[in-house]
Amino acid sequence: MEPLPPNPMRARVDQPQPRPILPPELIAEIFTWLPVDSLLRFRCVCKSFKTLISSTDFVKSHLRSRKALSNTRPNRAERLFRRSMSFFMRRERDIDWRVLSCSLYSVYNDPQIDLPELGSLLDQDDDFYDWIIGSRDGLLCSVIYPNHDVVVWNPSTRVSRSLPNYEPGFEKWRSSCYTVFGFGYDFQLDDYKVVAVLAYRDKQGNDTEYQTSVNVFSLRTRAWRKMGGFHYGVPLMGDAKFAAGSLYYKMSMSPFGALVSLDLATETYDKVVLPDLGKDTTHWELETLIDRLSVSCFNDDGFCTVWVMKELGWTKLFRVGGFRGEFCCPLYISDIGEVLWETYESLIIYNYKDKSCRLPTSEVLKNQDRHSTVYMETLVSPMIMN
Repeated sequence: MEPLPPNPMRARVDQPQPRPILPPELIAEIFTWLPVDSLLRFRCVCKSFKTLISSTDFVKSHLRSRKALSNTRPNRAERLFRRSMSFFMRRERDIDWRVLSCSLYSVYNDPQIDLPELGSLLDQDDDFYDWIIGSRDGLLCSVIYPNHDVVVWNPSTRVSRSLPNYEPGFEKWRSSCYTVFGFGYDFQLDDYKVVAVLAYRDKQGNDTEYQTSVNVFSLRTRAWRKMGGFHYGVPLMGDAKFAAGSLYYKMSMSPFGALVSLDLATETYDKVVLPDLGKDTTHWELETLIDRLSVSCFNDDGFCTVWVMKELGWTKLFRVGGFRGEFCCPLYISDIGEVLWETYESLIIYNYKDKSCRLPTSEVLKNQDRHSTVYMETLVSPMIMN
């Protein structure tokens, strides 16, 4: 019997099939929706992936995708950065600060929260400490005290940038001055800026009114420059808050103070009308809630009224009472009306719609710590090039 002729269909099946090749445009589109930690690993896969993920256009596309990740807030790209205190003896000290970060979605929703320790990025001495003055597009701006060194960094990529001294020689008369810092974004120039308003008395130390010197650092030009003095008086101690293209400062021009804005694009000042603070308000604080400026008004009876600035003016968001002791401004508001507060003892989640209150389940979030910041997980680098 003669052998059967080979089956051409079988030979075609046995041959190795070529792998499907995705167009580069589709690969880039898929990558824009991936989390930062995955993209950082993919940079090691091949040279083309590294080139794509490191490109300026891709970083901007990924940032847009992060902001549009979901209509549900908080989404999984938003994170909570905080310092957690550990109590133990170390070189005759009993407090150590740990840098922690977790998903904001987890704070609201997950019974168990993973809080990886980031470690010391700024590599500072034990006698120094840093303070977060602002967050924008995944970048955090820190000031390291007591020398007032400024660092802009991305906790997701671990890339940092130390800024030069903003006011050379001020250390000689530091005891008679203070600095109000602000960090924000210039929409016209696509640039991130740090503003340092130095309020000082004359160099002879006379008890005269403060004078001001305004210095602006551009991450794109990599240099400080002077803007003259601050208009409308002297801002109070504390950090300026960024919203809608401007930095906002508390002023001491009246018994209840005043509010002044600095547009980062035009570098012009303007007086801002405050909301109705009420006769029982003892003090008020500024904060940024999901890119909107907010004012929290406090009174001695433990009540707080929160206002937010919208296109048509101030809107009263809610009034809450029942808290005893000092507590800070709200950090975040979810889409269902749950407000994340930071007190001097823990984090609290308050629902102003049904007036319920709950605590995050993680014990790490309940310790005595009051320095938290909300940021977004992005690829944006502080090393902006022209």
